[in-house]
Amino acid sequence: MKVTHFIAALWLLKGSLVLGHEDMDMEHDAAPAVPAAGMDAAMPSMTASPASIHSSHHHGRLILNNPDLEPQQRAYWEKYNTTNFFNSDQGSKVALYSHAILAFVAFGLLTPMAILLSMDSTCSWLYLPLQTLTSLMAVGSFFFLAMYSATAPALYPGSIYGGFTFLMLLLVITHWTALAVKSVARYLGAMGPVEGADYMLANMQRPSSDSGHQVSDDGFDDDLVLEDPEAFAPQRSRTSPLVSKMARNSVVHRIASSFGKLASVIFAALNIPIFFLGFAYLFVGLVTGECMGKGHMIFGLLAHLIKGFVFFLLGFVELARYCGFLSAHGMAWNRRDEDIYPAKSRVVPEPVPQRTSFLGRFKFWPSEPTMEYIQSLCIFIYGITNVFLEHLGNEDGVWSHKDIQHASIAFMFIGGGLSGLVMESEFVRKSIAAGFGVELGKRSYYSFNPMPAFTVFWTGALMSRHEQETPLSTEIHIQWGSLLSLAAVIRLCTYLMLYLRPIPEDSQPQKPFTEILVSFCLVCGGLIFMSSNRETVEAMIYRGIDSMFTLNVSVGISALLISYAVFAYAVRGLAIRRSKPAY
Repeated sequence: MKVTHFIAALWLLKGSLVLGHEDMDMEHDAAPAVPAAGMDAAMPSMTASPASIHSSHHHGRLILNNPDLEPQQRAYWEKYNTTNFFNSDQGSKVALYSHAILAFVAFGLLTPMAILLSMDSTCSWLYLPLQTLTSLMAVGSFFFLAMYSATAPALYPGSIYGGFTFLMLLLVITHWTALAVKSVARYLGAMGPVEGADYMLANMQRPSSDSGHQVSDDGFDDDLVLEDPEAFAPQRSRTSPLVSKMARNSVVHRIASSFGKLASVIFAALNIPIFFLGFAYLFVGLVTGECMGKGHMIFGLLAHLIKGFVFFLLGFVELARYCGFLSAHGMAWNRRDEDIYPAKSRVVPEPVPQRTSFLGRFKFWPSEPTMEYIQSLCIFIYGITNVFLEHLGNEDGVWSHKDIQHASIAFMFIGGGLSGLVMESEFVRKSIAAGFGVELGKRSYYSFNPMPAFTVFWTGALMSRHEQETPLSTEIHIQWGSLLSLAAVIRLCTYLMLYLRPIPEDSQPQKPFTEILVSFCLVCGGLIFMSSNRETVEAMIYRGIDSMFTLNVSVGISALLISYAVFAYAVRGLAIRRSKPAY
């Protein structure tokens, strides 16, 4: 009965909408088609359009064509310079775009996937070829930049991009060389005990009188060995072909034997930093190519790029947790194996009671840190460093109203991060429990610490209400501020959902679907955050681009990047499943 009433109501609503539309059509038909007398003389001919000529919504119209500009605005925009390396008539555009594309693929797409593979030794058979391809593309991009620099216009004097490129060239070559030497050294170390096994297998021959199928004295079928010798060969023969080819070179053999340990140290020192330096190189290249960040403008630009990239990267960290990354440490919404299957055979000696000071009881870095602890620590450190960094962009050195607003947000980061650290401290929890005369209960298998989400929520809420110099900039700030606040709200939904769910009995990641939405909001919000800097907003105003452009483009790019990240994790899983010995 209720369904029937609902359908009838929808039908009546549809009828009223149709009648209303017909009435509007009748009124439109009854309107005079001939303009009023004198209108043709007062107004030039134009294309028919339902939009008002006085509307402020003009897609793609240059700001100088706006008749409503005030004198000071017109004076500013008439001096606005749009020349950059991408639209300049000088220089080879083929070399410039080749450099940009190769650098983006090398550092923006392949390097993150290579980092994922490098974190698991069983993926080394795929990691070395992928890192080789990445290094070759990076060197190729540097080569095209050198070609372009020979004819490039002098639009950005004092740019650091040339020196940064030379530094990246040295790091890329050093990183790959250390990886190759380390891989060959491990390969040679593994082949030592069975040095002649490959030679013996390669020279095994049947007697000429062999009938074709023979069973050896020990009961094994010789044909199985001859059909698939790799299955019965020592494991060292199932290594990357690239490593085995390099190991045959006498020079590489001597270098790997002498400097294998040093190469391992150099590789470990460069592997993670080159990931961040690669993204920094892309940002510096984009800023230099667009001729942005000159003079004191560099401080505001860096603030938006760095802070936006932090949220952008945090989104991919949350996606990694959803995909099961860091599950061995209990950071993928799962229980650790040590908490489920304690080592029964391990004998733990009785602790010797020792008197320690008050500060000695507080462990700054716990033995089992949670992701919430790490996030709270990063928030706390960021708040401390950001108190005075916001003031660097002022030319007159006076603390403005805007600086005080930003500094207050930094204090919120200090308080929120410190509160999160206190909540994660086992010493504080024990002290509070002892104060009430109760025993500290067993901790949950993951942390429900809301302070990181609380800090992100209020960051978005405050910045979305932070009025900017232009209406367009204010609208863009509202976009990324709302996305950050939405990510925090969805994170609280994750906590609620996992709190109500029964405690899992295994160590498999729980994969709460809400974390995909958290990841998307953080990635998209970070992209819009980076694009909300003053120079980008002014470029949009000059070209007549509205705020929906940043939202539409950022949503599309975020979806593509998240899909690529999931593909990268799938490649890593496939490499682990088809793993070979780590050489």
